[in-house]
Amino acid sequence: MVWVLSGDAPVADVNEYAVLGAMADKADADGCGSWLAKETIAARVHISEETVKRCWRNMLRRGLIAKGDQNLVRHYRADRRPVVYDLLIPYGWFSNVDRVNAERSRLGRDPLTPQDRPNIAPAPVKPGRADKGKPRPRQEKTPEGKNPRGNSETPRGETPAEPHGGTTSRPRGNYKSSTGELEDPQYSPCTQSSNPEDQAPTARAVGDARRASAGSSASGRDGGCAAADGARAPDRGSRRGTGAKAGRVELTTDQAAAVATVTAAWPAELAVLLPAYASRLKEVREAVLAGLAGGRTAEQLAERVRRRWWEHGYAMDAAEGGKGIGSAVGVAVGLVRPPTDCPNPMCEDGTVIDTDRPCRTCALRREDRKAARRQGQVPGPRGEAGPAAVWWECVGEDCDATGKGTRPEDGLCWRCHDRVEAEVIERATEGLRAQRDAEYAVEAERARAAVRWTAMVDGAYAENAEREAAKDAAVRARRAVETEETRRLREQLAAEHPELVTYAQRSDDQSVTAPF
Repeated sequence: MVWVLSGDAPVADVNEYAVLGAMADKADADGCGSWLAKETIAARVHISEETVKRCWRNMLRRGLIAKGDQNLVRHYRADRRPVVYDLLIPYGWFSNVDRVNAERSRLGRDPLTPQDRPNIAPAPVKPGRADKGKPRPRQEKTPEGKNPRGNSETPRGETPAEPHGGTTSRPRGNYKSSTGELEDPQYSPCTQSSNPEDQAPTARAVGDARRASAGSSASGRDGGCAAADGARAPDRGSRRGTGAKAGRVELTTDQAAAVATVTAAWPAELAVLLPAYASRLKEVREAVLAGLAGGRTAEQLAERVRRRWWEHGYAMDAAEGGKGIGSAVGVAVGLVRPPTDCPNPMCEDGTVIDTDRPCRTCALRREDRKAARRQGQVPGPRGEAGPAAVWWECVGEDCDATGKGTRPEDGLCWRCHDRVEAEVIERATEGLRAQRDAEYAVEAERARAAVRWTAMVDGAYAENAEREAAKDAAVRARRAVETEETRRLREQLAAEHPELVTYAQRSDDQSVTAPF
């Protein structure tokens, strides 16, 4: 990021500067591993997606960026997978290249070298204007002093119709404005009905003491509406648009916030299967609005999504080895849609939300259904669909769940199966933990034995060193005694036989002056 903000990156224009800065913000210290999508960059730096793509092409061509390790985004869905880019920051720019290479080594990357990251050529100079520095030619004027390009007044093609509650002004070409001189009708969209019974009283009609100025549109003769008689006021409570937006559901600010809260509660397994515009789909918005109309808050709807994801079995379907999710949008709508099988409006999937107690109506219905299934009865006609699916009951302890279809081999529902599987895993984990503890004990004993052996060897070496030191000290003492005894004997001989000393000195002098 500093490479871009410091101005050292050779960008060609401000668009490349903004795009490269957004990419550097998400890259590693060595410039690698940036995978922002073009939509994200365009929204962040306020440019178009085509501009982002053009900047990418130019920077790739000039060597500012290059495609990096695409395995970094393999966890994304294939059709929504962004491209990984590396910022080719020159080797000579790094002041702490050793630390950068250490981090690259930790991430499994090769160290940076001057050959891998050479200097980047400066950006091409933007050509200047051809008329830069040249004086602009003066415009010739007619003798009357008018511009030869003509009058800027725009002529009207036809006479305007009589105004209907609108305002009027002078014809075009008059640049001065004066109060009370509005004559041309200035039409506006109809916001009221011409029927007096359908019109709500305005603030002026209720008793506003202020008086509109002359020519004000607030004092129109027909209530300030420019629509024809018999026009109907638009429905303010309607959420549907018109024209090009006829298939969309328009939301207020509070409704949009509720939709955002609910869509944020979608599980990650479902979110990767939904399109990026899922929160703007008509079906999703209508399901959220229906939930809000049923007396639920956005937080309660988000909790409903998380609860149904597990209770309705979608988590098992989306898990590895499951049957999968056929329609992600249908599942998203089903997670939000209000329940329709209980007449109690406060019932939330079998629980009354204001008392937090089980719904009695739902409990009675479940008992009736269980009794009917035990008797082999299946509610509702099936026509020619074939034999009814078999209902079975879970054999788990303290579990009254039922299932439909093929009975599992262990006779357990998915909750009990997960619990039993967790217990098996826990027992296996305990065995592995005990085995690991035993191995750790053996390794600890080996380590202690190695420490003891090392200490013993060090002690033997120290004892031998002390013994050798004592022997050396004894040798030095003996030599000192011998030297001292030799000196004493020499002094005694010199004292008793001085002629020997004279002879020894004469012999020494002759040996020094010998001609050889």
